[in-house]
Amino acid sequence: MGHRSRDRSFDGFHLQDTSNELVAGYMNQNTSMFESAHFGDAEDTRPAGAFLEALGGNSDPIQGIVTQVMSRHVSESTPGSTATPPWGKDSIPHGSNWRKRLRELLIRQNESVLSFLLKPAAEHTVLGTVETVLRRYAIRHDVDPASVLTVKALCSDVSGAILIQEEIEDSLKKRGQSSLSEVKSQVTGLIELYKATGEKLLDCESKMAFRLEKMDKIQQRVASFMELQTNDALPAVTAALEKYLEIAFRDLHIETQYKQLLFLYQKHIALREAIQLFKTPHQVISEPMCPICIQETVTTAMSPCGHTFCGGCSKRSVMECFVCRGKIRDRLKLYFS
Repeated sequence: MGHRSRDRSFDGFHLQDTSNELVAGYMNQNTSMFESAHFGDAEDTRPAGAFLEALGGNSDPIQGIVTQVMSRHVSESTPGSTATPPWGKDSIPHGSNWRKRLRELLIRQNESVLSFLLKPAAEHTVLGTVETVLRRYAIRHDVDPASVLTVKALCSDVSGAILIQEEIEDSLKKRGQSSLSEVKSQVTGLIELYKATGEKLLDCESKMAFRLEKMDKIQQRVASFMELQTNDALPAVTAALEKYLEIAFRDLHIETQYKQLLFLYQKHIALREAIQLFKTPHQVISEPMCPICIQETVTTAMSPCGHTFCGGCSKRSVMECFVCRGKIRDRLKLYFS
């Protein structure tokens, strides 16, 4: 099934280590994203664990890839809907092929929900990957490592920037734009908008994680169902499960929630950059100053008294400490991180 990803944490988000799993570009419109294989021994009697392994395993929840998806798409996708034909009364699975047909149904539903991730906007070159998602749900696409940019380039190429910029300018105009005395009010307005956007972002991210978690649970429930033994009641139960999956996937609205989350990320970045423009340069004293010259930072400590001085002042003090007049036995070099 390809490379398995390893979890790691970055900036408070749960990421996947997806080196060698970068995806970019449009999918081929003339080929299907999934083509089922027809083997003579299509009956699969393996347990659910093997089925989940075929989907990419169940140890890494799909919601952990939300941030990676944000890196994958910096522009709102314009997806094409993928219709999922129902089995219908005349095609209710029966006999030895019902497990295979159920797997194909699940893959088609996964594809219909996640296919928009394969289609980034043509004018944007993106960083990151959703290959982990696509591998997990048996949706594949070729890798194009040449499309990788740096994180800095990604953040500076925020799609939707024009729309967000207009919103920021409107916020400033409402607070005034001509008088210097109104600058404080303008900055306050931006900060309030920044905080409100951050709250919406957290709420939207929570909703997205909930939907992805539901999608994970569906995969597990179907895998458990496939362990059932075949009997006369199986066609009716399978037909009901097919109808349930159709409704459940339709109600997920992953794409809509994803677009909203992406836009809020973009807006949050733009507002943060706008607020930083109002910062005034100032010197931050992060290291203590020498008490003698009050010009250089301390670099040396006297032993045994422990008083500290800069390098020049410590050399002038040969026998006694400038502060306590105690005897100097040794000089210790200080390092500040």
